[in-house]
Amino acid sequence: MNIVTHSDALRLQRHFDPEHQAQCIQHLHDMFDQMRALQCSLIATVDGHRLAAAHRIEVNTARLSAIVGSLCGLGETLVRETGHEHFRDVLITSSSGISVIQRLPSPGQRLIVLSACDSSTNLGIASNLTRRLANELARLHYSAPPYSDAPIRLQQSI
Repeated sequence: MNIVTHSDALRLQRHFDPEHQAQCIQHLHDMFDQMRALQCSLIATVDGHRLAAAHRIEVNTARLSAIVGSLCGLGETLVRETGHEHFRDVLITSSSGISVIQRLPSPGQRLIVLSACDSSTNLGIASNLTRRLANELARLHYSAPPYSDAPIRLQQSI
């Protein structure tokens, strides 16, 4: 089955410079080569907006982005409330699959990645590959200036 890709150029440019945007999409595609059971991989903001997604099953990636943003927030709250430290990821297993939701380390800490796999995958492999994806995306993320929710103003040429 073919891999379908979606991306939001305006949101991507808030987090990655132009030369790294294509690399982000490529990293999503590379996940499918590394994990044959992968069904969907996406990059979202912590407030639930999709930056980019690749999937081989029919799925609403905008809706998934909103869900993973909420789950990441719930995971962070649970960590705080239980006195634990340094939220890392949320793992969800079902009879037919595994989903790994991983927050990017600094400087990309406002971003989340999701890897959704069928049940033939190994939980440890799915978690490890998702963590590696998050680390690689954090490396590509703008280190400065800090993230701003302000709209991007495009300059007009005269």
